[in-house]
Amino acid sequence: MPRHSIESLRPVWHPDPFVGAGWVGVDHYALLINGDQFFTEIFSCLRKARKRIWIEIYLVESGQLLHQLIEHLLHAAQQGVDVRLCFDSVGSLGFKSQDRRRLLHGGVRLAEYNPWHWLRPFTSLLRNHRKMIIVDDQWVFVGGAGFADDFDPSLQHMHWRETMLQLSGPIVAEWSKLFLQTWPDPATQPEALRTSGQPIARIVASDVLHPLQVSRSLLAEMRAAQQRIWIATPYFIPPRRLRRGLKKAARRGIDVRLLIPGPHQDHPWLRWFSQSFYSGLIRNNIAIYEYQPRFIHMKVLLCDHWVSIGSSNLDRWGMFWNQEANQEVRDIHLADQVHAMLEKDFVQARRIVYPSPHAGIWILAILLQWVVRKMERLRDRISR
Repeated sequence: MPRHSIESLRPVWHPDPFVGAGWVGVDHYALLINGDQFFTEIFSCLRKARKRIWIEIYLVESGQLLHQLIEHLLHAAQQGVDVRLCFDSVGSLGFKSQDRRRLLHGGVRLAEYNPWHWLRPFTSLLRNHRKMIIVDDQWVFVGGAGFADDFDPSLQHMHWRETMLQLSGPIVAEWSKLFLQTWPDPATQPEALRTSGQPIARIVASDVLHPLQVSRSLLAEMRAAQQRIWIATPYFIPPRRLRRGLKKAARRGIDVRLLIPGPHQDHPWLRWFSQSFYSGLIRNNIAIYEYQPRFIHMKVLLCDHWVSIGSSNLDRWGMFWNQEANQEVRDIHLADQVHAMLEKDFVQARRIVYPSPHAGIWILAILLQWVVRKMERLRDRISR
């Protein structure tokens, strides 16, 4: 019988970080650039689903893209597929009630993560920022996209620049385990598939009790890097450890580049905070590029032949308050694909030079950097 109410999921305080099986094999992967590629593949897989469709997503907004998703989910539910959509309470403010009711009455299970309540001001800050789409035990899509028209080039001329990764093989069962950690179901167990694939991959997930899993993994890869460290992120407000790691790598002669938003951003004031770090990084031979055509929303990390793509931004808020998850892959061919993709993005970006001719902006940036550093020191004292 269809469930006619939305389930409520509260944060679960896991004493140990998510580990899963560690590094496992990958049968197939595809780097999908922008919505015209990854939505086409996602909807194609949804049409083929026979067992389950599990979606854990942050941003859900009613519109033409969500309407397409709803049609696919309803069709799958009618065929007896276990269809579940877990969405964040804050990220789904644009998810209209009529769309929710339509899904519920069509047999789709809905769960809202940590509904906001003014009586729980602290715990209400904890958000689920993960993005995963699991189809049967065959496919998983991970990255930074949400179900909103802003990601679809056919609907928005200034669509957001985004990248998703599609994978098959034993790694799918690992993502299913992570999904069940948020939405527990003892009656359901993911099925691990055998593989003979050469690429290896693992999930790195963070939550409020283990907030630095993604950044720690990145720092380890940065220390081992021999050639390049290229980072694309929409919100660059990095902690001191990450800034120090980038500077040390650049002083070793590593090609360190940052690709961050330029004039187009969903939160323009955050650009000022990002710019407050420019001078110190540029003085240490770190190349900073601001993407010009539109808002760049992808979260892509590249260190030599190691690639990490997922939901995690390099900002303090996300690190300490959000549930995040990144897919790491160690494979020379995928690294080459990501390298080529980012090279094309750098061509469409403007490299920042120091000192900037806009002296007023740099003065403001220096003041912001001073404030940020004072806040960091205060936080460090409190956390001791």
